[in-house]
Amino acid sequence: RDPEDSGRIVDFSFTVFNLQAVEMTRRSASELHAQPLRALFPRFDDTGLFADFVRVVETGQPLQRDLWYDGDNLRGWFNVQAAPHGDGVVVQVLDITDRMQTDLALREETRRLREAQTLGRVGSFEWNEGEEHTRWSDELYRIMGLEPQSVPITVEMTDQWVHPDDWPAMARLKEQSFRTPGQYVSEHRLIRPDGKVLWINHRFESLADPEDSGGHVVRVRGTVQDVTERKQAEEELLRLKDELIRQAADEYRVLFNSIDEGFCTVEVLFDAEQKPVDYRFLQANPAFERQTGIEAAAGRWMRDIGPQHEAHWFDIYGHVALTGESMRFEDHAARLGLWYDVYAFRVGDPQLRRVGILFNDITERKRAELTLRENEAR
Repeated sequence: RDPEDSGRIVDFSFTVFNLQAVEMTRRSASELHAQPLRALFPRFDDTGLFADFVRVVETGQPLQRDLWYDGDNLRGWFNVQAAPHGDGVVVQVLDITDRMQTDLALREETRRLREAQTLGRVGSFEWNEGEEHTRWSDELYRIMGLEPQSVPITVEMTDQWVHPDDWPAMARLKEQSFRTPGQYVSEHRLIRPDGKVLWINHRFESLADPEDSGGHVVRVRGTVQDVTERKQAEEELLRLKDELIRQAADEYRVLFNSIDEGFCTVEVLFDAEQKPVDYRFLQANPAFERQTGIEAAAGRWMRDIGPQHEAHWFDIYGHVALTGESMRFEDHAARLGLWYDVYAFRVGDPQLRRVGILFNDITERKRAELTLRENEAR
């Protein structure tokens, strides 16, 4: 104490200490005896410990605190406990560096997990047999539109939030998971307490008592991910796809019905030796009927329509169906008494043996050419 300043405490000196104190402070026993505390440890004031010790002496109230000390040949976390003792203090110091590093690492891991759950909209839960409530992570509360840890959650509550249309399948999965330990996945809808409908990806694991050979489930843990935006995007893509297909079908139908060229698709029939023997019309446009005279062709076989139809037509379409080689040619359909300019090409899966046929009646042109040649010959 300073005798000239009303006995104000200006430092402390060591009177009794154990071997652990010598080892922890990295000072010799003679050093600890010879010098006051603030001279031995200049950083002591920066930690606030000197003021704390003074307060213990003056108030009689004990002290306990954890602090980080970096200096005076010391570096680490320490737990300091001090109690009044006469005109000084008795102090116990524990090196808690390992424990604090573990705690800090755990806190950092917990922080990262919470951030990951928030960014990924993923919450976690755990239920143990004998417990009335299910433990939820903060993010799972937020997913359900609730303040974190605001209300205790029971299994019955979570069942009630499953969308009625999805409950039968979820109930069967739940029953199976309690009957058979294992990992399970479900994607279904929930109705939040505020009425908002969510799509979730629900992954969980049911665990049996390791000492129970009967596989009795005693614990369930898992994750819940809000996939509402993804499902909405998928539904929008499907809607757009359907719309594009509908538009394409409408445009195709208009083109199909309005072009002057005859068009049809046929399915070629082959015998056991892969020889084409017939073909069936799958569809035909109005120009097809005008240019061939064949009515209501769809669904009919060519052999039924024209039993004497020339074999080379079957050979050509069979070749296209088998090889995928498109063919452009002019040929005479003698039984119909017509000439055609034809473009044939394979359509769809090769296994279906289907051919698209686009053609024009060129009979008048062929007759004009014949007349011209006859005139030139005279």
